[in-house]
Amino acid sequence: MPPPGEGPPAGGQTAVVCLPPLFHDQPGYHASEFEPITQGLIDEGASQIVVVPWDPLEGPEAERLVGQVDPTGDIVTVSPWEELPADTEYDKAIWLGGMGWYPLAYHELPQDEEEEILTATKEIAQRAHTIAAVGTGLYPLIMADVFPPGTPVGVYPCKDLMRTCSGKGLKALPPQGAVRKDPRGLPLPPAKFVLAQANGKKFLTASIPDGWYTADEGDLLLQYYGAAIDSFVTYLEQAWRGDISPGWTAEVGVGATPETETSAQPTRPIGKALVIIFPSFHDQELEAVENFLEEQGIPWTVAAWDEVGTSSLKRCSPRTLRGQYGSSVRPDTWAWCADAAEYDLVLIVGGRGVSRLFPCWRKSPSRAKSKLFELLQAFREAGKPIFAVGTAPVVLAEAGLLDGLWATVYKLYGREVDCLVRRGAMVRTPPGMPREVAKEPVFDRGIVTFYAQESTRWALNDKENFHKALSTAYRETTDWITSGSPTDWPFRPPEW
Repeated sequence: MPPPGEGPPAGGQTAVVCLPPLFHDQPGYHASEFEPITQGLIDEGASQIVVVPWDPLEGPEAERLVGQVDPTGDIVTVSPWEELPADTEYDKAIWLGGMGWYPLAYHELPQDEEEEILTATKEIAQRAHTIAAVGTGLYPLIMADVFPPGTPVGVYPCKDLMRTCSGKGLKALPPQGAVRKDPRGLPLPPAKFVLAQANGKKFLTASIPDGWYTADEGDLLLQYYGAAIDSFVTYLEQAWRGDISPGWTAEVGVGATPETETSAQPTRPIGKALVIIFPSFHDQELEAVENFLEEQGIPWTVAAWDEVGTSSLKRCSPRTLRGQYGSSVRPDTWAWCADAAEYDLVLIVGGRGVSRLFPCWRKSPSRAKSKLFELLQAFREAGKPIFAVGTAPVVLAEAGLLDGLWATVYKLYGREVDCLVRRGAMVRTPPGMPREVAKEPVFDRGIVTFYAQESTRWALNDKENFHKALSTAYRETTDWITSGSPTDWPFRPPEW
């Protein structure tokens, strides 16, 4: 198979199109979806398309449809999955949607039939470079554990489908555009397209609500989502070629035509950031972090934290905090009032106050610390990145988030490195632990720590190095997020 960007090999591309089973003795898929997608694959240069019906009784109908898009049968063939050559790989594997997947989703099929479908789904997906699902075609892929946990997928806002994604640890992304209604009162959200990458495979998911229509309502499906179905083939081709990158999303409005469809613009994996500071924070770290976020176009909220009594945890309007070099900042909120679900990234600014407030003693944390640790743990469990600068990694160590991970920390008062080691971290620091800012961070599975001196004011080279470190961390982080925040992401040591 070709690497992204090199286009199809000589002789074209190969694809597998998987159809849903029968639904009440009728085809469980839509001809209005099958025909334009299959014809689109031919138009894009496919040399071989294998159509897989899960039920032998669907074979004749599938053969009839194949005859309409490829009368000679030279390109499109129909084959039960058991007859697919075991050693054959495919450029693309597509699961079409339809009512036929609902009995699978609700475990209404005989157990042996359900197991056969899921086994076949996994085997076909393992042979494909790019995996795609339209509408309810998500169900077999989700249930067969084809998507690694944390993979973002485009879903239409169906509670059952959203719940199924959540149960498998997937990041469900419903459309954000306005929802219309048809004359029957049926909701018509835009179609959402999402491209992700994980474990060496690309995943294109399209939230076309084909499960809302029966097989004889194909004209309605085309009326509302015809442009989205056409766009699916275009986006699939672009994804396979590498013309669009993981993390890309697009929406196509209901009733749109290809000329008026929503422009497919890439979206940032990081939409909003939370910045946490403490009394006596490092002024220049905060300034550099805010400048970098502004440069990237990422909005942020500054949250303060200090050791307080339980009664103060009900307050969300913080007082002004002073940095260790005299600057004053009025934070937006207290950290215990922040909700990790509202942010995609958290950055913890270091400084003298961090080592004083987090001495790494082995004792039960206060209620204020527990709330902070719960917030950070929520980021971690959701597969969202955590940045900690200078002395701030000791906060992560006390929170129990560095156990078994590589990290770095600046030795300000002499106990910071020991704190990380005693809490299970594998620590790397530049030789001699110099008073400087390193231009490379330590990234290990979503937690990024920065070696940044906090003993004196930063010189120009310190500021430049920190910007380089942030840029490197941001690139690595966005790659990690768009790959599904995998727990097996390899550690990439800095060149110290």
